[in-house]
Amino acid sequence: MPGFLIFSLMIRTLILLFALATLHAQAQKTKTIVIPEQPFTDGTDTIFGTLNIANDTNQPLIIIIPGSGPTDRNGNSLAMPGKNNAYQMLADSLLKQDISTLRYDKAGIGKSKTHKVESQMSFEDNIATVQLIIRDLNELGFKDIYLLGHSEGSLIAILTAQKEKVKGLISVAGPARNAADLIKSQLQASPGLPAEMKIEAAQIIDSISEGHTVKKYSFILASIFRESVQPYLRSWFQYTPTEEIAKLQIPVLILQGEQDSQVPAAAAEALDHYTTDGELVIYPKMNHVLKAIDSEAENLPSYTNPDLPLQKGLVKSIVDWINL
Repeated sequence: MPGFLIFSLMIRTLILLFALATLHAQAQKTKTIVIPEQPFTDGTDTIFGTLNIANDTNQPLIIIIPGSGPTDRNGNSLAMPGKNNAYQMLADSLLKQDISTLRYDKAGIGKSKTHKVESQMSFEDNIATVQLIIRDLNELGFKDIYLLGHSEGSLIAILTAQKEKVKGLISVAGPARNAADLIKSQLQASPGLPAEMKIEAAQIIDSISEGHTVKKYSFILASIFRESVQPYLRSWFQYTPTEEIAKLQIPVLILQGEQDSQVPAAAAEALDHYTTDGELVIYPKMNHVLKAIDSEAENLPSYTNPDLPLQKGLVKSIVDWINL
């Protein structure tokens, strides 16, 4: 075994031993434990998350898998000027209902580190991250593990559940269509994008999907299709959520809001149609960041309002489903 690999395994083992000691020490003092910075490492990269433990490791634990973009463990995007804290609020609410959670910063976001540059990243890296977390949590004693994927995280959860033993899967605001088709339709519907740019974007997406590298593109499209991000897009485009969720043989809970401007309720219905053991709950007022709004005017402000509570009944739906 190469020396570097031995060293990497030693580091990972020491982290797990420290975590076990921390769990034991805190369990003597309180029924609930919060570990603000729990590291998960493969010896090269380290993912940091917050581990909320209800009573002990015998309780169900949900891994909250973040959505697309530069999203941190609390559900906040670096692309937005404020915070909504949706994942943190969800985790804290579940802890009060005796359900443990692990929420984490995506690779390269917050405290999580990655040695890869953008051109080396793939969609499968997200799956590998969750697999690492599952295996380390298993070693810490957690056996009843559920995956909750939000937005893009829904597909990550689905694909991880195909590879790892988990008790069930929760899809929240998860798309049903292939990402290539989804991005095409979003750009086609964009009122500010010139018609010629829409045609160009569709051609770029087709070329990337077919395995080609597109070196020439309009400046306005560079933020989406720059050459360094194309390997990630290509790996992402090969998966269609409805096809992948149909492969699962575990219970699935699908949660969706009708005020979601990014993912329509029809997507949740499509995912539910392809499950073998699914339950669908749709909230008339919930938007993409799990907050209840009454109008479109309230939508964007809710993305940066940490004082706005979660959709009423959301946590209860999860708790009731897990306790079935």
